[in-house]
Amino acid sequence: MPKDAIVIQNVSKTFRIPHERKTTLFEHLTGLFDGKKGYEEFQALKNINFTVKKGEAIGIIGENGSGKSTLLKIIANILRPNRGSVMINGKITSFLELGVGFEPNLTAKENIYLYGTVMGLSDRQIDDKLEEIFEFSGLKRFEDTKLKNLSSGMQVRLAFATAIQTDPE
Repeated sequence: MPKDAIVIQNVSKTFRIPHERKTTLFEHLTGLFDGKKGYEEFQALKNINFTVKKGEAIGIIGENGSGKSTLLKIIANILRPNRGSVMINGKITSFLELGVGFEPNLTAKENIYLYGTVMGLSDRQIDDKLEEIFEFSGLKRFEDTKLKNLSSGMQVRLAFATAIQTDPE
């Protein structure tokens, strides 16, 4: 029987959204005693439950603002849930900020090595996967083009094609 890779149990996340911005100490102090709640609560996630077995792949689908990114940030331990538990057996690689670490003045190829290293790949692993990265991204003819000269869509494809080369557990 496959081992559970991710177990999400009754995960809930609530954010506090301030009604107004307080800029002075006086505003903060009077706000403590005026009897009003200075924020609104927004429930991004409520009692989320699922299990991902080792070797399984899942997709999280929903409308804008439905909590997909919040859930992924909780799984990646970027945010903590207000309630519930998250159990991870293995290594989590976050693709939430795809392309962070890219350098616009380096070429696409140089950025693959830079980003691959940030993602935990050795130069040898990147050497072995370089053609696959360019093939998957469809950017082989742009390998010597500086990143700043690629469209944002091309940059995302390059980042994703590099990021998926990590070996999930």
